[in-house]
Amino acid sequence: MTQIPSRRVSLEGAVNFRDCGGYATPGGAVAWGRLFRSDSLSYLSENDHETIRSIGLNTVFDLRTAEELELGRFPVESISVDFHHLPLIKRLSDPEDFKVTNSLIRDSYVIMLDKAAQHFVTAFEVLSNEASWPVVVHCAAGKDRTGVIVALLLGAVGVADEDIVEDYTLTQDILVDLRAKILERHPEWKDTILRRDENNDFGAPAENMHNFLDAVKDRWGSIPDYLRSIGISDTHLSAVSKNLTV
Repeated sequence: MTQIPSRRVSLEGAVNFRDCGGYATPGGAVAWGRLFRSDSLSYLSENDHETIRSIGLNTVFDLRTAEELELGRFPVESISVDFHHLPLIKRLSDPEDFKVTNSLIRDSYVIMLDKAAQHFVTAFEVLSNEASWPVVVHCAAGKDRTGVIVALLLGAVGVADEDIVEDYTLTQDILVDLRAKILERHPEWKDTILRRDENNDFGAPAENMHNFLDAVKDRWGSIPDYLRSIGISDTHLSAVSKNLTV
């Protein structure tokens, strides 16, 4: 019997680093060890460096804001990768601005598709090159911004909506660890974290991703249709599919 690899990669400096392999596509499956997603990679230990090197990582997409990037970034001085800063939003929302709802989450994800389209074009152009793989995509928590671009990548190669949703909700399993890690690094953020707890801002319920995927279908028809609408060619889509699937 073939043993299925573990999705979660154990690291000391990140708690939501995981493999997006194994999901079925019309022509096969997403390859293991090719596409990874994560929370912040600014705090990796020396042991983590060795783990990352063993993965053979070639590309890092950092989706955080410029302000977040100033707090630290992937250790490019120690691990040779092709580093791309692709901020999907200009600033983090203030938890005092609103109470988070599923419809607001859905709308915020769709807004990224409108406002950050050029970053998605860049990502697909980079990933059309076989030498760019394996790749890790990350933001601060590895949930919202990362969830959007991973959904686009998985949807582009034909992964079913149910599996895209499942991959998104796996963040729910590590939320306690993630919250604790953020407070450990930034105790001055305690009040903000408490307000986000009240808003359920750390949650990753299936409904969030279902609503997002439904919104994409309503407006564009499908994820590949959205990607074509922003200028990603069929040549690039085919190349990404070839590089990501087996």
